[in-house]
Amino acid sequence: MLHADQPGSDLGVRASTPAGDAALRRILIVDDSSAVRVALRAALAGLPAVGEIVEAVDGIDALAQLARAPADLILTDITMPRLDGFKFLAAVRDNPRYRDVVVIMLSSHGESVDKVRGLTLGANDYVTKPFERAELLARVMVMLKMKDLQEELKLKAAALERANRELERLANTDGLTGLPNRRAFFAQLEVEFSRSRRYGTPLALLMLDIDHFKSFNDRYGHQTGDQALRAVGAALAGGIRNYDCAGRYGGEEFICLLPETGPADALMVAERLRRHVRAASVAAVGGDGVPTDVGMTVSVGVVTWPECPAETADHLVAAADQALYQAKAAGRDRCVVAAPAATRPAPTAEATTS
Repeated sequence: MLHADQPGSDLGVRASTPAGDAALRRILIVDDSSAVRVALRAALAGLPAVGEIVEAVDGIDALAQLARAPADLILTDITMPRLDGFKFLAAVRDNPRYRDVVVIMLSSHGESVDKVRGLTLGANDYVTKPFERAELLARVMVMLKMKDLQEELKLKAAALERANRELERLANTDGLTGLPNRRAFFAQLEVEFSRSRRYGTPLALLMLDIDHFKSFNDRYGHQTGDQALRAVGAALAGGIRNYDCAGRYGGEEFICLLPETGPADALMVAERLRRHVRAASVAAVGGDGVPTDVGMTVSVGVVTWPECPAETADHLVAAADQALYQAKAAGRDRCVVAAPAATRPAPTAEATTS
């Protein structure tokens, strides 16, 4: 018997795993002739990529073997009792668990119609009995190499998919707070605002601003300011429902979208978030060099639709921003609900002078 490590032999097939080790393949031989099964087992034993070899006498026995443990490659006869090779192949290809199994069909018939039928049903290759050992091993080697390449391609495709998901996440996430960034938030806002207008369901928007944040940064430094931004982001994320959306609007401003939320509930959520932020703190070093825990407060502007008849999502944001301005002007650390007129577009210069 010719082995892969003998001089002049190139029959060895090694499948590389992510760790770089050889993956031994499980082979299933399906034939009602014990002599053929013995000959196939003896021939395949010379391939270093082959691990366990199991046998079945017909298609039904083979399906039972596959149910116990999947195979990497199947060598199956065509003419067999109970369930022949064609029906067995069809059953294999109809099962999602086995669709990637390599199947080589064996037959004593050399008619092209049998080959065409087998290939049409999903066979990967065809060997005529009595088989030449060298031809059989060469075909098995090619099929196992093809399986190696398919698995490598799957791994690369999965890695690419993970990388694309990560890129999408990074493109839609604020790197400091982990919240959706402005672009991602406004995409969600457009979806929810359109849904609310279509079905007449309520929608609330909160605009939040950290009070005296410039002074905070000047006193404690920008690194501590970043900690404060992260703490506020965490407080907002922890204070809303899983189908709400909190995002970073920019700088020290945050924004929250509350679908299916009317005025009373929106104000209740705004107050809860304000209290959550007020209860949070970050470690800082004061001007005297003494470590201390520093708290933050936020001012919140609240707007709800349809109470304020905004015609666009931008009008809704402008109304929330105006309410936020009023909250800051009134002393900060408080929530102000936008007046209905605040969402109406500002008059044009022509309308003003007419």
